[in-house]
Amino acid sequence: MPQIHLATPLSLAFNIDAKNPDVYAGEKKDFFGYKVLQFTSGTDKGIIVTAPLQLNGSGGVCRPYKNQSNQCFNAEDITVKNETLPVKLLGLSIAADSTSSQFIVCSPSVAHECNDNSYLNSVCYNMTYSLQTTSNFTPAFQECTKKTVDLVFLVDGSGSMTGTEFDKNKDFIVDIMNSLKNTSIKFSAVQFSSNHRTVFDFNDYQDGSALEKTYERTPHGGSDQHTWSPRICVEKYLGKHNCSDRNNGTIEKYDEKQIIRFVIGVKDAKLENSQTLLQNQQTNMPLKSRTTTD
Repeated sequence: MPQIHLATPLSLAFNIDAKNPDVYAGEKKDFFGYKVLQFTSGTDKGIIVTAPLQLNGSGGVCRPYKNQSNQCFNAEDITVKNETLPVKLLGLSIAADSTSSQFIVCSPSVAHECNDNSYLNSVCYNMTYSLQTTSNFTPAFQECTKKTVDLVFLVDGSGSMTGTEFDKNKDFIVDIMNSLKNTSIKFSAVQFSSNHRTVFDFNDYQDGSALEKTYERTPHGGSDQHTWSPRICVEKYLGKHNCSDRNNGTIEKYDEKQIIRFVIGVKDAKLENSQTLLQNQQTNMPLKSRTTTD
């Protein structure tokens, strides 16, 4: 069982008198004593002690008394934007409010789900030294926001792709769409070689016909071309394909429309061939790339 010892210094030196200390005990499993705040408020004085793992991890803040059980505060679930959220690990941080006879204790672990993603936020409580809450607040709370994203697959259909490799590209697209269905993301696909053509558009995806629209390989015409679409472009290509701009203004169109580009190399693709496409001309920041053997 952890214990907190308080002693009164007898001199302004490095040594303190450890005789007759006040001892306040709490449960070791609660991490009792993780943070300690000593206070004086008028004639009232004492210490505030946190126990972040109290009550199965919800946490707590306690005021110990001599020869008495500890008085503790444990946070209940909070309601934010009509959503009830559990509070965990209360007491990981604590600070005195120098402007009043209060202190602030916080939890960094208030989680809520947004579109299959967990957002981790925090909650803080303003409290008196008698452990009465006066208010609480959620600093920098990240709300659930649904932003429509248009995602375009730009697929190599040239002679550099074998039938098996091309089928894997189709499987890749289907897997991505299935994993991100029921979200705010809309999909379309464009196939390119010497020419380009739309495989399915955003309307096809929304009406459920995208997965039914299969596409065949376009004969290799000797000069690969790119097309551009709103917001996000995902390109999958072989090492032989060169994603340079070809001086046709494609990159400028990407930047003008604020398109985010991703390139996925297949087999032994050399992604240095795609640096022009990956480079963000406006921020001079290279974007993510990955090579896969699938």
